[in-house]
Amino acid sequence: MPPTIKHWKHLIASGLCLLMLAGCQTTVTAPAGWRPDTDEGWPEPERTDVLRPREMVTGNRVTIELRVPGIGMREDSASVIDERGMVPLPIIDLFKIADMTPSEAGQAIAHEYIQRQIYKDLVVNVINLSNVTLAEEYFITGEVKNQAGRFPLTPGLTLRQAIIAAGNVTDYASDTVWLTRGKTIQEYSRKKLNSLKVHDPVLRHGDTIKVDRAWL
Repeated sequence: MPPTIKHWKHLIASGLCLLMLAGCQTTVTAPAGWRPDTDEGWPEPERTDVLRPREMVTGNRVTIELRVPGIGMREDSASVIDERGMVPLPIIDLFKIADMTPSEAGQAIAHEYIQRQIYKDLVVNVINLSNVTLAEEYFITGEVKNQAGRFPLTPGLTLRQAIIAAGNVTDYASDTVWLTRGKTIQEYSRKKLNSLKVHDPVLRHGDTIKVDRAWL
């Protein structure tokens, strides 16, 4: 028997309920298996600085090699990207390469020469001399005696040691220390850390430490 209008209404209502339930799902951000007394379960920080070549910016020192395949012609130049993001090039004068990776810049320069019919074929190699791999680091803020900011991360450095390295805490510091790693924030007690009776977590690249201020 063909479906009646009542059947169709029932099917449509059921479909709407399913869509509403799907839209009500929530995301749990706490890392699975996380335990406050160990380093297990902490999320790994995202290392965007090593996932892809960095884009070039104003002030970067670059070398640009133009090479015509087959005839052995080669021309090298060295320059600094100016405030407009440009570098000087033979014949075509200024060309913008800021906000590009070296590979993207090489392709764009070659395309410009060929499009202007200056060369029929050209290979361009761009090297960013300022492209130095970022060192691992951590950050500390709040009530520390020395200037807060970023510090180089040495292997095995713990939370307690990092606070000591920052000159220890000021007279206005509370007992509370916060350690942020990715989207996870954990509270620690300075007194318990100094007593060595609780787990002292080893820092990772990108960790942020905040020493709270005591409120009288």
